[in-house]
Amino acid sequence: LDSVLGISRDSIHKRRATGGKQKQWRKKRKYEMGRQPANTKLSSNKTVRRIRVRGGNVKWRALRLDTGNYSWGSEAVTRKTRVLDVVYNASNNELVRTKTLVKSAIVQVDAAPFKQWYLQHYGVEVGRKKKNASTAAAAKKDGEEGEEAAPAAAAPEETKKSNHVLRKIESRQEGRSLDSHIEDQFASGRLLACISSRPGQCGRADGYILEGKELEFYQKKIQKKKGKDTYVNKVFVCSVGHGLGHLAKMAVFVSESDDTDYEGLLGGIQRGCLPAQAMPCMLTGAHVFSLESN
Repeated sequence: LDSVLGISRDSIHKRRATGGKQKQWRKKRKYEMGRQPANTKLSSNKTVRRIRVRGGNVKWRALRLDTGNYSWGSEAVTRKTRVLDVVYNASNNELVRTKTLVKSAIVQVDAAPFKQWYLQHYGVEVGRKKKNASTAAAAKKDGEEGEEAAPAAAAPEETKKSNHVLRKIESRQEGRSLDSHIEDQFASGRLLACISSRPGQCGRADGYILEGKELEFYQKKIQKKKGKDTYVNKVFVCSVGHGLGHLAKMAVFVSESDDTDYEGLLGGIQRGCLPAQAMPCMLTGAHVFSLESN
């Protein structure tokens, strides 16, 4: 029975090129065995298993992780931070739904350690939300009222920096540049990152912060994915020709994110100018459903 069960990587159990079965002429070998995937899940209950593999070597199979070392390439700095969410995976949407950590998965990590480093290194606090004029005026008014009612609580004193540190921070300002996309992410407290390690092999979910063209590419992908899930708010019903004069009623569901002239398109479909199959690709998030046919 042991020779039958288990994940096997040999070719003895496969059929011949002609389609005939091969007779099993020897038992399975340890070096031909396979193991089930780790499917590392995002969880605070960190679980890593030690696995003895061929040659007496060791692999670390991470089953649950929520932290990792992430590198900010342009600033040449690495910090240990929490993984907050899995937002995109080029190979499989199911891995996003189940929050599975695999190599090349796009995740959101906590921006706090990098924000703290940036403040210490450049003396600049990034990610602070800019107040509108109306908000600032309201805050000022509230502050004046608060001062009259009771003395405001004393703000915590900042540690005084030496002249040497101030000169060093000032010299760093010359070459400082921060991408607007990354600055927006700092404001939200979450940075998009890519996992570059293999959690099921080395037991770690390390990676790098997305920047430049790569960041723009994945932001578009994520936005496009969100656009497909937008709320449906318009329904149209029209008759569309099918085959030899047969009519079928079609309901076209259109998401609120699109500004297309729906009535014009539907008129074109009814007149036979546009095929019904063109609807899903012409409208963002649109779906055509057949209601009834005559």
